[in-house]
Amino acid sequence: MKGDLDRLLGAEAGEARDVLGLLVAARGGLSRDDLAELVGSRADSVHRILDSVEGRAFSRRSARWNPRRAPEVYVLAHEGLQARAMSRFGADGLQPYRDRLMAWADEYRDQGWPASTPQFLLLGYPRLLPETGELPRWVECVTDLARQARLLDVSGGEAAAQAEIAPPMRRFPRRLSPTW
Repeated sequence: MKGDLDRLLGAEAGEARDVLGLLVAARGGLSRDDLAELVGSRADSVHRILDSVEGRAFSRRSARWNPRRAPEVYVLAHEGLQARAMSRFGADGLQPYRDRLMAWADEYRDQGWPASTPQFLLLGYPRLLPETGELPRWVECVTDLARQARLLDVSGGEAAAQAEIAPPMRRFPRRLSPTW
């Protein structure tokens, strides 16, 4: 798998490197359709990359919610590969992929978090923000009422929204506390 990862990392540019960069920056949890949308290519092109020999560096997991829209999401096959890829890309090399993820999230936010919102933006994205130092964006994301409504709709309960708002409440109690 390290060899497969190294071949993907060795690509100077192109869709294969973009797929890898996006999965590394996102820390996984993107579906084939998500990756095609983010890479800006046809879904069959992303499918070929994920199903290639080098694609063995990726692992598939069942989607947590709405398996009909995205039955599987992708992560690197193990933590060691994630760490190796992060090291090889470096912070500067991953930043364009993080920027692309942020812009993608902004597009769905600007649409009011429609029913077509990818699972990653409801589950993985809010976890990624504090890890990347995007604290204001994190607070904005988890307190967005339209996003919380979408999260309630897909998860079937309030537990997911409550769980993601608890960490920023502990970290920024005055900023997020009601002022009644």
